[in-house]
Amino acid sequence: MWRLWLAAGSLVWLATLAASGVINYLAGSAFGRTEHEAIVYGTLGIAADAWKAVGPIFIVSLWRDGPRVAAGLAIIVWVACFTFAVTAAIGLAAHNRSGTVGSREATRISYHDITQELADLDARRAALTETRSPEEIERTIDVVLSRPVAGRGTVATLSRACAIDTRHTREACAKVAELRAGIAQAREVRRLDDRRRELRQQASLLRERNGLVASDPQAELISRLSFGRLAVDDVGLALILLLVAMVELISAFAPVVLHEFAVAMRARRDAAGRALSRRIEPDAEPTAMLQPVPDVFEYLAERIVPDAGGHVALASIVLDFIEWCGVRHLVVPPTDAFVAELNRICDHELAGKVQRRHHVYFGFRLRSAAAQLAATG
Repeated sequence: MWRLWLAAGSLVWLATLAASGVINYLAGSAFGRTEHEAIVYGTLGIAADAWKAVGPIFIVSLWRDGPRVAAGLAIIVWVACFTFAVTAAIGLAAHNRSGTVGSREATRISYHDITQELADLDARRAALTETRSPEEIERTIDVVLSRPVAGRGTVATLSRACAIDTRHTREACAKVAELRAGIAQAREVRRLDDRRRELRQQASLLRERNGLVASDPQAELISRLSFGRLAVDDVGLALILLLVAMVELISAFAPVVLHEFAVAMRARRDAAGRALSRRIEPDAEPTAMLQPVPDVFEYLAERIVPDAGGHVALASIVLDFIEWCGVRHLVVPPTDAFVAELNRICDHELAGKVQRRHHVYFGFRLRSAAAQLAATG
């Protein structure tokens, strides 16, 4: 079952690593002035992201079993790659989020401006009482101007289209002046109606584009839940940092977690196997019983001699341990289990007295002359 969870975790890590790699490629390619330079810088970004992902495995291994200087150098390289990956992800996430939020904000502002202008035009239109069209009023004026005046002609001819004042056309020209004032009002009414119709169409289009929706609803909701203690802009920045932290931390540390999980599960399996080997078979004779598993600490107490200048290779210790088990008629455990227990004792019970460098142990020598000869030879 644990292998299934290990495979699922590996798939999630690979997906996150792929996303992080794309982010680093896009961020790196932005440094290129030409297409070829963009490819080179993008490839460097992917390489940095790859080292960010596998670097912790080397760091943990070197820090645990290898020279600390090499582990320190690996940490320096990893920090540089991790810093580049984080800044690249922050830049790309901020750019994309600002573009999305900015577009929504522009739509919302446009819709707000249109509704404000539409309300102002509605108020101005309500103050105008003229209901006739300019053409209709002009036809009425033509009728008044063509009215005959006591056999002398028409209003238009006597007053030169109401350009001069005469006693016979004064009343008709007053009517014409009133009608001409109505034409200006009718034209203003028509202009306002056309503009209102245009604004309503634009408002309808902006509503379809979510002009009524907040530009950043997620940030505004979180800000409201905090009772205004968090500003909307601060929430947006925090969301960007959270996204970057999730992607980069998973892609960087998931390999170590998966590796250590696999090691722990294998150790548990080996321990269960050793415990099972100690049980008596149901149909076995008493003489066929397995001997108990040897105690590694007891072996070290009998077979090593403290020596500040001494050192022994792991292979020599394993051979000597097998010989010791044979003399005592003990079951030899798996080599991995023996090495793991040996390392645990050196790190805890013998801490400060014994040091490990790769596969060599410093601070003691073997009592067995043959094993010591193999170690020094």
